Amino acid sequence: MKKYIKSLPVVILFFSILLAAMITLGALQTDNGEVIMNGIKATFGGNVGSIGGFASVDVAFSFINAVAYLAPVILVIILIYTVMSHKTKSPLFVSIAILIIASFVFSFVILLNLGAYTTGTVEVLGIEGTYTYEAAVISTGAILGLIFSAGGALTALIYTVSEFKKLS
Repeated sequence: MKKYIKSLPVVILFFSILLAAMITLGALQTDNGEVIMNGIKATFGGNVGSIGGFASVDVAFSFINAVAYLAPVILVIILIYTVMSHKTKSPLFVSIAILIIASFVFSFVILLNLGAYTTGTVEVLGIEGTYTYEAAVISTGAILGLIFSAGGALTALIYTVSEFKKLS
């Protein structure tokens, strides 16, 4: 069992990398299954469509979406670096692992409601309006992101409990 517990940070890293990679797949789609945008566009923004100079639709940068996709992998890298540099048991491991659990749970909640956190601007003949993509349905990339964030949270929870037991 101890052999498996030692490899848990690598498994957590695997889940976090897979979650971050889901930013490249379709994130939001219409009710009939047509993908509207991928995670990159939902996070970093960009032009969704335009009709010459008459009308355009742009998506704004979303810090919350960026944190949902990228925070777990950043925190796991910090955890692995900390575990490798501190050979003794440390309460720091538990603290970082709790932050990782929180980041995976945060990612799960944000990805589940991705359309609500993705805002756009529509401009028609110089008149602007702002809206969210709440009516959009999450697509394959976001669904896989939900699975990987749940797996990462559970794996980080097991790691946290094992590290907490070592401190007691």
